[in-house]
Amino acid sequence: MKDKHKTKGEIMTEEYYQRLMELSPDAIAIHSQGKIVHINAAGAKMLGVANSEELIGKAIMDFVHPDYREIIKKRVEQSFEQGKPAPLTEEKLVRSDGQVIFVETTATPITYRGKPAMLAMSRDITERKKAEEALRRSEERYRVVFEQAAESIVLVDAKSGELLEFNDKACESLGYTREEFRKLKIPDFEVIESAEEVTRHIEKIVKERSDIFETRHRTKEGEIRNIQVSSRAISIAGKEFCQSVWRDITDRKKAEGKVQSTLKKL
Repeated sequence: MKDKHKTKGEIMTEEYYQRLMELSPDAIAIHSQGKIVHINAAGAKMLGVANSEELIGKAIMDFVHPDYREIIKKRVEQSFEQGKPAPLTEEKLVRSDGQVIFVETTATPITYRGKPAMLAMSRDITERKKAEEALRRSEERYRVVFEQAAESIVLVDAKSGELLEFNDKACESLGYTREEFRKLKIPDFEVIESAEEVTRHIEKIVKERSDIFETRHRTKEGEIRNIQVSSRAISIAGKEFCQSVWRDITDRKKAEGKVQSTLKKL
């Protein structure tokens, strides 16, 4: 029933904003004195309720995860005191079925039907958080393999040729500390004709997506080692990188040389 004390213009304005709220794909809720006084269909769905009317009068904190209740309470109080919108933040909510979801929420203080209230807009980011967690775990597993690998592994920026990542084995293979190795560029240790040769080789790897070749590395002490390099191009966030695994084949090359020398004598 429309409030008989309201003017026609006020009634039309409230109905207009209510229609906008209902059309919003984001959850929108208004709570006053700690209780939900209005919530749109998207908000009801996000909280696992079929009809938004079921939520009217419910305590808003009943749907906030216990870990976030004090944070949200202080956030609301500060927003009211300053009369300013609360910044976008991530928080956890608990649906009516007990399922915990992650949301991004922004809120602003308003006056609703003559009383101070808070209008909150939320977006469910649970799937994004799951993807981020899966990526984090994947990165952790990659880091363990990367650091514990028995062979040298390096990651090179395909555009600049800069060494971005490397494991301890790569440093040890050339006799450098991590701090020293971090300052090196490929021409500093790879026995090549020119820096341009490195650029051409990286471009070839990026174009063909992989390559296996032999080269020579100069250690910090000046020793020349024969190296087999297995490289592949990888794309991360639209940028190209070359990931290479170095295998020291110096002893194998020496053995092959002795065999060839012996065969020539026969």
